[in-house]
Amino acid sequence: MAKQNMDNFKSLVQHAPVGMLILTGEDFIVELANDTYLQLVGKNENDFVDRPLWEGLPEVKSQGFDNLLKEVMRSGEAYHGNEEIVHLIRNGVKELIYVNFVYQPLKEGEGPVNKILVIANDVTEQVLSRHRIEIAEERARLAAEAVHLGTFDLNLLTNELGTSDRFNSIFGFNKTVLRSQFAAVIHPDDREIRIRAHKRALQTGRMFYEVRIVHKDDKTLHWVRVEGKVYYGDYDKPIRILGTVQDITQIRKTEEDVLVINQQLQIALEEQKSIQKQKDDFLGIASHELKTPVTSIKAYAQVLQKTLKAKGDVREAAMMDKMDAQINRLTSLIGDLLDVTKMNTGRMEFHYSDFDFNEMIHSIVEELQRTTERHQILTQLNPVGMIHTDKERIGQVLTNLISNAIKYSPDAKEIRVYNYHQNGEVVVCVQDYGIGIAEDKLYKVFEQFYRVSGNMQHTFPGLGLGLYISSEIISREGGRLWVESIENEGSVFCFSLPVTHLVKQ
Repeated sequence: MAKQNMDNFKSLVQHAPVGMLILTGEDFIVELANDTYLQLVGKNENDFVDRPLWEGLPEVKSQGFDNLLKEVMRSGEAYHGNEEIVHLIRNGVKELIYVNFVYQPLKEGEGPVNKILVIANDVTEQVLSRHRIEIAEERARLAAEAVHLGTFDLNLLTNELGTSDRFNSIFGFNKTVLRSQFAAVIHPDDREIRIRAHKRALQTGRMFYEVRIVHKDDKTLHWVRVEGKVYYGDYDKPIRILGTVQDITQIRKTEEDVLVINQQLQIALEEQKSIQKQKDDFLGIASHELKTPVTSIKAYAQVLQKTLKAKGDVREAAMMDKMDAQINRLTSLIGDLLDVTKMNTGRMEFHYSDFDFNEMIHSIVEELQRTTERHQILTQLNPVGMIHTDKERIGQVLTNLISNAIKYSPDAKEIRVYNYHQNGEVVVCVQDYGIGIAEDKLYKVFEQFYRVSGNMQHTFPGLGLGLYISSEIISREGGRLWVESIENEGSVFCFSLPVTHLVKQ
């Protein structure tokens, strides 16, 4: 190699963007090492140049690279190393790096090889990055297999499809087949779904579709769910789709079973509504039709009672008193049935007016006191003033609570009625000292047709509608109705009305 050419060549080596080294003779004397190479091996020029290579890199000689250099020098043929592992000591620290390198023989004219050009490029970061990707992909594969997912890798440039064993199994194959063969097992009616999903994926970057497939061997039908992500190259060109496939046949069957059950439940609910409507209609008609003759019977009974009293027939008149009481009871039961049907059909009416709240309570207490000789109904009322609500409906609630207190405390002598203000509400309570209610039955007392059970059930007649009607009335007025009770000690029933019902004086 002419001197001028050699000088030019050395200049190129010195400024090359990769590590370059010129070795001379059989002892591999370092004739030239550019800065990139010196940085790669962690050496400085004074300790490296004009010395045998292995003096500067003793740790590398034992790794077999000296034999490679000798072979290149002997044969005159270049050697290419790809991602070779090299153990170095850089700045006193042992390190492992990956290097792409070339041992290129150099000679002058037709003479023997007397120099070797070493070209080295550190590719450690690229290799480690690839290893990390491979590890991540392996973990993803293992995770996919753990949840019975198949995986695929579709090269959009070559149309090549790579699949996992689980992917092949889901589609009914025991080995990897062509992409067209996978597509062929999709149910004919669902193939358009797949085509549209692929087109949409190229636009959105995401793939998702569910289709039926038919296994070729046993002709069994399966549902599969395909999900994937599109990866892009230069100029945002889609080049690859990575994704998973899952056999969702059992999920689909479960969904279909749930759908059937829901349909059956819906039919049952509709039938129940129809039956409830028929029952409400019957109760409404029956109670309405009963009301007229009962009213007439009551009127005739009162006339007859007055006639008997005028004639002095005291015994017969007393019997008419008892008959009138039973007619009143029957009238109350018919009224409860009418109220329930009105509630269930949304036809219960409320008529609002301003009235003195405590005056209403005193009036009802005075009226109900006449119905019992055993009990004394005591009142303890704080001032409330005028209230704006339905007087008849609120009175109906209070009447029901006091009547129940009388009924369910046959051996007690007192019933207390009191009120107070609390948290923006007016509260009215009725307390008795009767049979009480078991704790596990408290939540039932406001249900339709619930009646107190126990050894004395036969002594407490009624339909079990009063508390249900009362709770509905109070609820529609924006208030609350609740009970506190201890079995065999008595009960306290309370209802509240928001202060918005109070009339400002």
